[in-house]
Amino acid sequence: MVDEAGADFAGVCRLSLDDPDFPIKIMQGREDEIRLSTHTGASLLQGNIFGKGWAGSAQNPVFGREDEFRIVPTTCPRKVVVVGGGSGGMEYAITADEIGHDVVLFERDETLGGAMDWAGNYAALPNMEMLSYQPKYHRKMIEKSSVDVRLGVDADVAAIMAEAPDVVVIATGAQPIAAPFEGLDAARASGFAIRIDDAMRRDNPPVIGMRVIIYGAGEGAELALDLKLRGHEVRLIDAGPAYAPANYIGSRVWAIMGMMAHVGLAVEPGHSLARLADGSAVFTTAGGETSVEADTVVICSVRRALNALEKALQSQPVSLHVVGDARTPRSYANAIHEAAYLSRQVR
Repeated sequence: MVDEAGADFAGVCRLSLDDPDFPIKIMQGREDEIRLSTHTGASLLQGNIFGKGWAGSAQNPVFGREDEFRIVPTTCPRKVVVVGGGSGGMEYAITADEIGHDVVLFERDETLGGAMDWAGNYAALPNMEMLSYQPKYHRKMIEKSSVDVRLGVDADVAAIMAEAPDVVVIATGAQPIAAPFEGLDAARASGFAIRIDDAMRRDNPPVIGMRVIIYGAGEGAELALDLKLRGHEVRLIDAGPAYAPANYIGSRVWAIMGMMAHVGLAVEPGHSLARLADGSAVFTTAGGETSVEADTVVICSVRRALNALEKALQSQPVSLHVVGDARTPRSYANAIHEAAYLSRQVR
């Protein structure tokens, strides 16, 4: 821009935190290695400026800690097995590989990215697609690393121990808590009911009908907004007494609530899903039961850590590290920062 006289100077703020080396990477023809900013501020603001008194980056755990987090090549390479290819798993694998360890990464899906691979996949919401920058960066750096990636493998104890690891990293993320709704299995089998993970996946997403019930406003408000803006008839229903955003939403909640008011989308609280039938969902309320007709029901349930491997591996002669949502569901920044710290502790 400056060379072409389009500007006298360029002031780059957030990207300077997320990747201070971006000008060097541009000059060296390494633009594909730039950690583009997702413009999320959880770690930058609440976690650092307000909480600790210094600036930081949700994506770049090294910013502000360049000395203590510098890469020191190991003189004693270890075998590291990472289970889970989300934000935490990939950050750990990339860092351990850069240090000089022998790293194997198991991922049960056919692509890397975890929850961040579908987070932000809202066609009608502005700027949300920037969230995909983070998994794209991680995938590129994995591709350029020496990490042995095994996709489509739901690794169990036998598969893990067959690698003779010194360290096992559990980065398996979180899973929706199974809901005991009557008729759920049949509704999912027919495609009438789907989970938010399915609704937002980038590859072969399911068809969503015009009349949609989003059950669970904490995770589902943005999807409800997106579908509403795309012309669907949407009802956003929640069992709680009021809208309570998921913990990763952070300060974005004010924009969400403003957009909801603008498009006339209101949370309907105090409705507990009781059962599903073909073409309708029955809710219990303070006044009894109410039936709502729909073409699709999207269930956005609370998540819990998926870390059964931790207990299963405790008797094995390995060091265990648990990162990200496998520890407890939070933001992707927590996963990245934990992985960055723990990967540097391997001796």
